[in-house]
Amino acid sequence: MEPQLSPNEALFSDVPTGYIDVQKFGPAGTYEFEASATVPDPLRFTSFTLNAGGSRQIWVHTNPLLPPSDLTVTELVPEGMQVDSIVVVVYTGGRLTQWQRYTDTNSATAYGLTNDNDALFKFYNSEAPPPPPPPPPPPPPPGGTEGCTPGYWKQPHHFDSWVGYLPGDSFDAVFGVTYGGTLLQGLEAKGGGVHALARHAVAALLNASSEVDYAAHTDDVIAAVQAAFASGKYEAQKNIFERWNEKGCPLN
Repeated sequence: MEPQLSPNEALFSDVPTGYIDVQKFGPAGTYEFEASATVPDPLRFTSFTLNAGGSRQIWVHTNPLLPPSDLTVTELVPEGMQVDSIVVVVYTGGRLTQWQRYTDTNSATAYGLTNDNDALFKFYNSEAPPPPPPPPPPPPPPGGTEGCTPGYWKQPHHFDSWVGYLPGDSFDAVFGVTYGGTLLQGLEAKGGGVHALARHAVAALLNASSEVDYAAHTDDVIAAVQAAFASGKYEAQKNIFERWNEKGCPLN
């Protein structure tokens, strides 16, 4: 006579076994993972590592008496990497019953697992793009709110306001043009045309080199004077300098 099995022995004599694997796809390297379950008995590892292209079985479920369990697998993303997606596939009795793709996360969950379920977690990684460059610094506040006239700069008691230049410096040497005389003589020049440009050119140069909040730098002033001498358009450049030089002098 064949031996009789108890109810529990009969239950466990021919039951399915559920397996869950985790696979890793991405650049070469070793990746760290954590796993947790609402019913932890079938869980083989709560933390583990995988090489790119590797696979690990983390769950073996043989007990049909256990309640359904939710299993969560989380990747500890290394610096310089990102998780592009996670695909979770669940089979029940050999049939596909769940398929889920996760994005914008490093964690995924399979729900309601029993010993009749097999599942696969697939983690896809890539190198994270470099951070964007920092924004450029804000532009400096607009300048050009002040300017002193040729009449200010040519007065002897204002010579102490000259910065980087002396009244006796050669006009031609400073500006790189052929005009003649000194900077002071340029300020004192009479008449229009090139002489008017000379007056305002020296004033513009001294404004730009001083603490005056002027509309141009010294290099800009010199380049503009050279261009005016080369083209013969003295009046146009004189008018620009004149407008800047008459914005109001902050110097005493």
